[in-house]
Amino acid sequence: MLGMMRKLSNKTITKIFLGILVLVFASFGLSNFRSSKDSVALIDGKPAVSFEDFAREKRAIIQSMSRYYPNLNPDTVDFDQLALNQLVRNRLIDLEVKKLGLNISDDLALDIIQQNKLFHNKEGRFDKTAFKTILAANHVSESDYVKGIKLSIAASFFSKNMTGFSIPDTIVKQFYSYDNQERKVELFVIDKINNSTVQVSDKEILSFYEANKDRFYAPELREIEYLLIDQIKKEKNGGLQKIRDIEKSLDEGKKLKDIAEKFKVAYKKLLPLDAHGFYSGGKKDGVPNAKFLEEAFSLTEGVPSEVLKIGENYYVINVVKIEARYLKSVDQVKASIVSELRDSKSVNDNAKFAADVRHELISNPGSSKYFSKAKNKIILLKRPRNAAAVESIPVSSIVNIFTLENLGQYTDVFQLQGGGFGFAKLLEIQNPNGVPGKELQNALPQIFSSIANQDFMSYLHKKYKVEVYPKNIIH
Repeated sequence: MLGMMRKLSNKTITKIFLGILVLVFASFGLSNFRSSKDSVALIDGKPAVSFEDFAREKRAIIQSMSRYYPNLNPDTVDFDQLALNQLVRNRLIDLEVKKLGLNISDDLALDIIQQNKLFHNKEGRFDKTAFKTILAANHVSESDYVKGIKLSIAASFFSKNMTGFSIPDTIVKQFYSYDNQERKVELFVIDKINNSTVQVSDKEILSFYEANKDRFYAPELREIEYLLIDQIKKEKNGGLQKIRDIEKSLDEGKKLKDIAEKFKVAYKKLLPLDAHGFYSGGKKDGVPNAKFLEEAFSLTEGVPSEVLKIGENYYVINVVKIEARYLKSVDQVKASIVSELRDSKSVNDNAKFAADVRHELISNPGSSKYFSKAKNKIILLKRPRNAAAVESIPVSSIVNIFTLENLGQYTDVFQLQGGGFGFAKLLEIQNPNGVPGKELQNALPQIFSSIANQDFMSYLHKKYKVEVYPKNIIH
């Protein structure tokens, strides 16, 4: 088993980790599946993804993608779905690995990490300092990163067992026709109801608050001051005497600000922030790194740390004040609860109304009963090869349109991107005339492998009975 995994890693895993992939650092350290009544996903009827994990995962993905793609328009990315997919996928693969008894050892994960050129020095050898620095800069612990590597090995192992087959010419031609097919449909759109008109009672607000108290805790905040002792290597004796003198001043109870003035080192102060480095206003800047935060949140208020080496610099950290975690009152969170309940109610109302319109058109073709409230237009759809919506129709629903077998058949109601609901009626199927080129022939094995992987994840979803709460619940 180990030998097969090592062989797989040389061909597959190394390619995955040649550079910093956005979702690697966003996800590996955040998939801590804790039991919680505030779960946004259930697996086999048990809580699998808590709301806290979901929110943290989503926030990390937004931060990472913003860092590597500064010009990214956030409105074009479904961060909710990205976060939820990643968390559920990791949990399912973990369950399947345990079910099959696959033993992915720490040694194998270490082997993969050491192959990663991202962590190599100029001589092409693994550099542990570079490894720790890159993880710290991306706020990922070593243990979580190793867990992520193991999950990737498992996922690639399943993928490897779905590849390596050749595609007959007849299948290539059929796939060319299938892949280039176009469909003409009539799209019916029901605009979303203005949720400001939706009524929410005090009883509903209180009930929601009581059922979701864990979501309304304000995190512990710490006001921190610290000394930044850099340029140590340029000091005499490597700066060791300076460090001893600063430690002696700390033992004497000197204040950090006074020590900074005496020894000509930087003194800095941070506004109250949480354990993830976020200030009460939601911003995150000015925090040296994750290790700094870890040390700061292990200290007792008013008791400075010793001189700590974090990365290339030395620090002395002191917690000036601790604001304890507390439960916000109903009045403090009332506005967000009302907004969430209104969204939930309006979505349900919209979905029901769209279903009524669809039922009326199927039962009474040509009916004009809802004509004034449902916009319709004829559109031509191409089979989606990339994840891109058309006319606000989500990709998954376009895929479903291409599964319709009969002209005049209706899709189920689907939620449109940007709000509102719709459904489509199949009017015409147009098959292309042409000959597939070499590019398609060469790409087909990978395409079929991708389809097989999607089918495998669908199989895991069914096998472990994944239930995901509606999107409006997790906003």
